[in-house]
Amino acid sequence: MSGKNPLTDPGGYASYGYVVGECLTQLGYQVDLLAFGERDEEVPTAAGRIRTFASRTVPRRTEFFPFWCRRFAREIRAALGEAEQAVVHGVGPWSLAGVLAMRKNRRIIAVGSYFTTLRNEVSWLAKGVPLDDYGFGPKARYLTAYFVVLLTLHPIERWALSRLDTVFVHYEYTRNLLEKEMGLRGRNLVTIPYGIDLQPKAALTKMPATSAGRSFEVLTVCRQEPRKGINYLLRAYRLLMDRGVTFHATVVGSGALLEAHREMTRRLDLAGCVKFPGFVPDLSECLGSANAFVLPSVQEGSGSISLLEAMSYGLPVVVSACDGLPEDVQDGVNGLLVPPADPERLADALEALARDAGLRSRLGRSAKDVYRTRFQPAAMREAFRYHYGRLFPGAIGSGG
Repeated sequence: MSGKNPLTDPGGYASYGYVVGECLTQLGYQVDLLAFGERDEEVPTAAGRIRTFASRTVPRRTEFFPFWCRRFAREIRAALGEAEQAVVHGVGPWSLAGVLAMRKNRRIIAVGSYFTTLRNEVSWLAKGVPLDDYGFGPKARYLTAYFVVLLTLHPIERWALSRLDTVFVHYEYTRNLLEKEMGLRGRNLVTIPYGIDLQPKAALTKMPATSAGRSFEVLTVCRQEPRKGINYLLRAYRLLMDRGVTFHATVVGSGALLEAHREMTRRLDLAGCVKFPGFVPDLSECLGSANAFVLPSVQEGSGSISLLEAMSYGLPVVVSACDGLPEDVQDGVNGLLVPPADPERLADALEALARDAGLRSRLGRSAKDVYRTRFQPAAMREAFRYHYGRLFPGAIGSGG
């Protein structure tokens, strides 16, 4: 597998790669997870060996993934040794590493797991920085990045996807995106169940109650970037304050717009009730003390791991009705859906939860039930058993 290091990288790709590694290890395959690190080392885990190799010259930013993947491809070929056959399972754009390795070694089969495309993601980064909130500098920077991706990285990603034996997706939104934007069709584009292991989780049987003298606690966990819609969330919080709703909000996560969001909080006179602690390595305390979770994204690409984590804790959720999020949240059943970039509707949904403990309890129980039934790794493991069995007929992992 090629991608980010699940022991050090906090993002969703790293967490996902670890779960895929666990699934394949449980099926009997020998798994090596390759990633850049501070030094060359191997760490045995339940998901296989995490093998890191140091690099001082290759940037670690996603937009430089072609350079990463050339190095990945060399390491993959070196790691193969005398293996008769191997699958390189890339996560997102790092699937290019498998394609490059395959071109040099025909014992390699390249597959990938995809959630969105670079073109789609960067286009929304550019759209998500309105001048009124962020000024000219960020707008120009993200627009420049979009045109760079459109002219250079998008053709590379499209080329790599067309050469993968199988592309695994977990959302119909992603499948439709790859069909429309990348021209993928047929047997090599496969939708399978989504599983993610969110440990450690608190064993909560009920949500923290709000009472007189205790504010309504709202949690958001996301990168501080334009796609996440934090500017619209802050405007919704201003509306809640104007309506007399007592609340306290925590927005966890680091990113390029963190200081801009802190400044916007001060500008809207929200500093007393909204805080931005930055990156928090262990979210259990934040999740355990929250009364609700909100994700105001204008684009996600597919779903959200932070949303699933909130659902696993039994929190009622308010999320934007964009991309794959409506595939995880049914409005009024296991959460509340609101239009993207709509502070008024976002404030309405949060106010409803703040004022109705019964609604919070009902939605929270349903959210936890959905997580338990839909997002366990077992179903994803069985899907990999079938598809890897097709790649390796008669191999250990393809048996019952």
